[in-house]
Amino acid sequence: PFERAMGYSHTEWVLRMAPTSDVVKKVYRYGGTALALLSMYSDFCTILFAIITSQYVLTTVTCFVNHDYLFALLSTLMSFYCNSKTLKCKMGWFHALRGQIVVVYAFASLWKLHPDWLSGEIVQQIFLSFEKQGVNRGVPWKAIHEAFPDVFQLVALSGILLDAA
Repeated sequence: PFERAMGYSHTEWVLRMAPTSDVVKKVYRYGGTALALLSMYSDFCTILFAIITSQYVLTTVTCFVNHDYLFALLSTLMSFYCNSKTLKCKMGWFHALRGQIVVVYAFASLWKLHPDWLSGEIVQQIFLSFEKQGVNRGVPWKAIHEAFPDVFQLVALSGILLDAA
């Protein structure tokens, strides 16, 4: 029921193009990587990469994270930038690219002004859940928290500084 509620009924035509098997997913992954590398030499590859990135975001991402749609927006803007003929037009698209990055990080730092983030509670839940799931990369977050109780508040404030910088 949750997935159906999060569905995009206005983009059902895109969902029909979603990867359905592991083979197709690998083709998208490695093909997208190849297109990203080839886009350094070909404007057409940049356009194809923008289409594939946007298709990925619209069909497979159910919970948007800033960087998911940032990559789709940047690749789309980059396709316009690469196909611009005049320097003035290129500079306009270049500023639009920079603006997208500013918008994403500005909203991320605004979101982190929430009292739960400032207290370190959200960061604590995230990092301790990494340890429970076994994806903590060997970092003993629970032991660090017991030794230094304010560590997650420090991490939270560092996150705000990183986003705002």
